[in-house]
Amino acid sequence: MKNSKFSAVLGLIAIFAMGTLVTLSSCKKEDPSGGDETTKAAITDGSWILTYSVGTTPYGTYDEYANMPACEKDDRVSFHEDGTWTVNDNGTICPPTSYTMSTSGT
Repeated sequence: MKNSKFSAVLGLIAIFAMGTLVTLSSCKKEDPSGGDETTKAAITDGSWILTYSVGTTPYGTYDEYANMPACEKDDRVSFHEDGTWTVNDNGTICPPTSYTMSTSGT
């Protein structure tokens, strides 16, 4: 009787171990570069204009886009394959004394 309980427990452990092994071996590792090639190609193909931005504070969220000057709302952002980005003025130029965001970075 004692031997059959041991065999049953050992069998359950073996089934659990096999199931775990199958589950872990079927997982797909994430791309360490930060995304798949299709997504990267879609983001880096062309330029983007910001149309919505929300900020978060301990007190809640707020509309960052509404607080941006008009001269920044028309800027075009380009993302590059090497992980860098650039901002190009798209018409309305901000005066040198006004707030301007960075024009490039990583």
